[in-house]
Amino acid sequence: MTEIKFTKHAIAELEKCYSVCPTTLRGKKGFLIATEKAGGCFFFDLEGKLVEQIWQDPGGVMSLVPVPGKADQFLATQEFYGPNDSLNARIVLAYLANGNWQVKTVAELPFVHRFDVLVTPEKNYLIACTLKSGHEYKED
Repeated sequence: MTEIKFTKHAIAELEKCYSVCPTTLRGKKGFLIATEKAGGCFFFDLEGKLVEQIWQDPGGVMSLVPVPGKADQFLATQEFYGPNDSLNARIVLAYLANGNWQVKTVAELPFVHRFDVLVTPEKNYLIACTLKSGHEYKED
């Protein structure tokens, strides 16, 4: 069995970094990183250098998914802060417009935790999973 060696290298200090996604933006390969609590979404190159901040707030990002077949576009959850504090959770589309990042809501989906895009030859499907539809009190 071949031994794999890793070297720890701190590239940024992000509080509660949660979601990571390899992708290509502006023709550059790298990876997106987003925060679980307060904070934003960032793009780093393959060497770990910060290329740009996509958005500053909100956090609550549980999933980051490139849009299949579309350059410089990805989907993300925002404002999922746990099972009892995610009424405002949603899925957003981040995309480049005139050289600047824009973020628009695709689906207001309370308590959405995870999602992905299922690619078929005919069409793509957004599949989203919520933890619940609502609650009567905080620990419900």
